[in-house]
Amino acid sequence: MNSFKNKWYNWLVIDSRSLRLFRVAFGLILLVDLLIKFNDIPAFYSDVGIVSNTFLSSALPSWFFGIFQFCGDPDVVRLLFGFQAVLLIGFILGWGLPTVTVILYVFNFSLVNRMPYAMNGANFLITNLLFIFSFLP
Repeated sequence: MNSFKNKWYNWLVIDSRSLRLFRVAFGLILLVDLLIKFNDIPAFYSDVGIVSNTFLSSALPSWFFGIFQFCGDPDVVRLLFGFQAVLLIGFILGWGLPTVTVILYVFNFSLVNRMPYAMNGANFLITNLLFIFSFLP
């Protein structure tokens, strides 16, 4: 019985070093993705672009919410992107992981909901992985 218990324990245990390495790699991917999206702020994430906030509020269900829907000025959106980049650097370095991860999840969820017409499956995968990361050590 004891060997059976040890066998399952070895399969279910998570090595924290590999988890840290995955967090760093995932954070770098998110940072590069954010820097790529930074060039598209006027076109996709502000009111002067393709979709305004008034159109989004009338065309999408009420549960589509987010931080980026409360501001339409490109400069304010750039400020929010900068704050998200600072959070991502904290995520990569491991500073305040539970809190930073939850805030990053809210920011990424808001970013996906700001322009749902230009998102693909990778954006939803990133959001789901951030949700799972909020429960990991």
